[in-house]
Amino acid sequence: MCKITAALFFAFIQISICQYQRDFIVFTAHLICDFSQFSYRIQYFEEDLFFHPDNMTRFDNIGLAKQGQVIANNFGVMYGDGFMDKNYEIYALITHNCTKNQKKMRQYKHDLETCSTEKSGCRKKFKLNITELGDEVNPESIENWMSKKSELNITELGDEVKPESIW
Repeated sequence: MCKITAALFFAFIQISICQYQRDFIVFTAHLICDFSQFSYRIQYFEEDLFFHPDNMTRFDNIGLAKQGQVIANNFGVMYGDGFMDKNYEIYALITHNCTKNQKKMRQYKHDLETCSTEKSGCRKKFKLNITELGDEVNPESIENWMSKKSELNITELGDEVKPESIW
């Protein structure tokens, strides 16, 4: 009986070990808008079945794109995805005003491919035209994120960045 208990204990330890190792996730988002200027916010989340989604990055990407596109990089660190779950279910929540009426905001949930917790990390990149994409949201319901720019990670696209060089 003692041998069976010990074997089960060590099997449980082996299954659980990978759940608490540090995983690095690197994000690159290339947002395109048919209008020359737009504001945006990108948040990255890991979806859980029973709990509120986990924020994967310390800072959100917030900025003003002045040439109809922006490339925003970010990274996150996670420590496993719960008991017996070996994949991160990742999505980006993009809030923007790439609309005809730039006083209106839209929000879009962009699902990314899963990332295995057994790899010690992964890289997620995507290219997306966000023109009029997503559901309209009330600007007051967004926690006044544009006024908090000085506290957050802000990205502005200038002439020096060429999207072709990254993709």
